[in-house]
Amino acid sequence: MSATVGSGQPLTYFRGGFGRFEFARDDEVYARARELVLSRVYPADHALPLAKLAEKLGVDQAPAFYALTRLSSDRLVRRDPDRGYVIAPFDVGTSDATFDARLAIELGAIALSMHRVTDDEVAELRGRFDAMAALLVGERFVDFERYLDANYAFHEHVVSLARNPLLTSMFDQLSIKSVMTRSFGSTPETSQKFVKVQGRLVDAFTRRDESAARQAAIDYCTLAKERVREILASTDGRL
Repeated sequence: MSATVGSGQPLTYFRGGFGRFEFARDDEVYARARELVLSRVYPADHALPLAKLAEKLGVDQAPAFYALTRLSSDRLVRRDPDRGYVIAPFDVGTSDATFDARLAIELGAIALSMHRVTDDEVAELRGRFDAMAALLVGERFVDFERYLDANYAFHEHVVSLARNPLLTSMFDQLSIKSVMTRSFGSTPETSQKFVKVQGRLVDAFTRRDESAARQAAIDYCTLAKERVREILASTDGRL
């Protein structure tokens, strides 16, 4: 049973009443919808009506609407006041803004943490780095989804070293996984340069060398933005 709000979009019936609303928690439907967007079944700026998505996925509108709200949070779709949900284009501006924001957060974390980081925290950072590096062999991802999770865990730990919940919250809101999926995830090819520069960051923390850590973070950001430009150049500038 469901109710609707002004736009006609369904809300989930919660525990026999409407004292509290939640969107349908259908992760499988969301994953399928996400794959449709990431695999470019729909072009950028394509309108994605709720009814059409539900039909495409073979589900009713409640889980389809939940999928759209998740995709909106991922910045894979955007809400247009006239057209409803549309596929968000991925371009250099989106990439640069996200990676620059991550860099700003990490530079702040480095400044706050370097003088007090513990040996155990550095050991944890190195362990996360090793787990990530193992998923990039030669010039290819072994398993991109696992690499993505490991990369996120590594950088999340860098930020957490600041012991500042506001910085951690800001990092969590970047949708960095979505940006990396839309760009790096579009090809199995990559470069060992990414492993090496992140390894420099670990080494800098080991030596408690703030200047070297800052430079490694800056260099990694530069490499990431350059790689996205290479990928976009092969797809006419948009994904």
